[in-house]
Amino acid sequence: MWKESYRGRADNTAAGPGAGDSCQRAGCARFRQPTQRIAQGMPMTDYTYVKTEKIGHIFRMILNRPERLNAQGAQISWDRRRAWHEAMSDPDVRVVVLSGEGRIFCAGRDIREQAGGAPDIVGADEPVADLGFYSVPETDIPLITAVQGGAWGLGFYMVCASDICVAAEGARFAMSEIPTGIIGPALFPILNNLPWLPGSEIVIRGHQFDAQRAYELG
Repeated sequence: MWKESYRGRADNTAAGPGAGDSCQRAGCARFRQPTQRIAQGMPMTDYTYVKTEKIGHIFRMILNRPERLNAQGAQISWDRRRAWHEAMSDPDVRVVVLSGEGRIFCAGRDIREQAGGAPDIVGADEPVADLGFYSVPETDIPLITAVQGGAWGLGFYMVCASDICVAAEGARFAMSEIPTGIIGPALFPILNNLPWLPGSEIVIRGHQFDAQRAYELG
């Protein structure tokens, strides 16, 4: 699918004192603080709705709320931020693979939870990564999204912000909030990475399209 992300990248070739600062903000490897080495292939920190595993230099992050189609509420969003902090703090991590447990990668935001008010968050006092508009931090670590079932709304944003997307044949994508009259921030990476006309169709219609169509769009 999309082969380049819209996430910011530090310019290591820039001259002047600001170059190092921008690289540090982006989480470049040479600025990451070393952490305790974790056994390869073993589960890592426990989170409520995210599973993590490190295999060699690969950091796996698995959305683990299948009963709600991995919809993004307060706790799972906080867990993702904590997991990203864990990945960015480990100098051995060279790539992050983000996937979802169950039949759907991510159904978007948890509207039911939002209507009822945010619950208490487990681990709210722990350090987290700033995920920004697209729910993915600015970092030099490549992100691969592995999508099955569907990636809608916020789930689609995460796909748009990834560097590579590997999608199952039956996977479907959509900016599902468009029919409700809401335009999310994923408008910009979509139009940046796709041809203008099909990209405009996606953000105007909000229709679903399959993995084959995504592949054709490049």
